[in-house]
Amino acid sequence: MLLDQWLVANRLALGNLDVHPATLTLGPWLSALVQSRGAAAGRPIPLYIPPSAAAAKIDGDLQLLSTAVLQLLDNALKYSPRDGAIQVGVFLTDQEAGIRVTDTGIGIAPQDQELIFDRSLRLNPETSLPGMGLGLPLARDIAQLHGGRIEVVSTPGQGSTFTLWLSLAP
Repeated sequence: MLLDQWLVANRLALGNLDVHPATLTLGPWLSALVQSRGAAAGRPIPLYIPPSAAAAKIDGDLQLLSTAVLQLLDNALKYSPRDGAIQVGVFLTDQEAGIRVTDTGIGIAPQDQELIFDRSLRLNPETSLPGMGLGLPLARDIAQLHGGRIEVVSTPGQGSTFTLWLSLAP
């Protein structure tokens, strides 16, 4: 998995990544993704998709967008206690869909919240948690490749909320 992250990140940085655009329906795509990751982690991850958002569509590469969402889920799982709450929700504006991953994990200090997207840096590398710090930079790069963005709101000791914003398909 780490090698795959590194390869995709390098291809994105070099601009030679094959992108296969498709129109994705948020409800079925996200439901399958969240359910699959929860099952693999051995814990359910509640997902809230309001009826108005279930049929909303976005344009993008299925594999890349799935990778971005899975990175957010994996971080929530990695940095939250086993009994901590992790939730996923979808929110719509007039032009965008927000996929929000919220956890009750360790949180991120305000001064570090922009640093977590720097691929040349891993915060707290001395921890025993696996990873090289590539996940969030990769997720951000995938969001940007699709004309989107990732926002973070976090409080140390209380958890984090990451929102992946993507344009709705016309």
